[in-house]
Amino acid sequence: LKTPLTSVQGFAELLSENGEQLDPEQRAELTGIIEKQSRHLGGIVSDLIDVARDQLSSTNLTLEVHDLAELISDATTMLPNGSDNGDTIEIHTQPGIEVEADRRRMTQVIVNLLTNAKRYGQGKIKVETLAENGRVTIRVHDNGPGVPKRYEEAIWERFERGAHRLDATTPGSGIGLPIARSLIQAHRGSIRYEPSDQLGGACFIISMPRVSESPSPVREPVASLS
Repeated sequence: LKTPLTSVQGFAELLSENGEQLDPEQRAELTGIIEKQSRHLGGIVSDLIDVARDQLSSTNLTLEVHDLAELISDATTMLPNGSDNGDTIEIHTQPGIEVEADRRRMTQVIVNLLTNAKRYGQGKIKVETLAENGRVTIRVHDNGPGVPKRYEEAIWERFERGAHRLDATTPGSGIGLPIARSLIQAHRGSIRYEPSDQLGGACFIISMPRVSESPSPVREPVASLS
């Protein structure tokens, strides 16, 4: 897989070399994708600094009400290469599910889980959402080999890549899942792993409050490292 940086460069080159041949709507779409992915990359750099300083637990959130289906849709547009490698992403979302979340941070978590599913899966990804009993559940499935049982706890540790720790051919820094867990916990939620009963590979499950059941005041942005 190409990195998000490669995607940004590719879109920028396309816009630079063929901009005059594109209509205004196409140029606006490319510009929007470049802007989204650039912000995402900036967030990754900030997270690397926070991880190094052990400050991720003090992440500041700007909480607003968002439609969960829109957050998932945003995340899919930020994946490197989209479906260029033959990956298929099947999305099943219940309509009208709203969550109180920091849009950038929540999208970052979903992008991370989808990227892992693309990286370690074998071409099929399934995303499911469900709201019941005042909670929202997001499940991200893939059809890869899954996580060996002996690594199911270790994958949540910083810089731990589980069964891929010695595999230089598979990209990964080992900070994505620890960051995702910290961010979901900051949203008063939880994240866990279990084998996928849908595709036979890995399944990462997010659980968090549904906004209509347990709203809380919106926090004002606070200056941070980013």
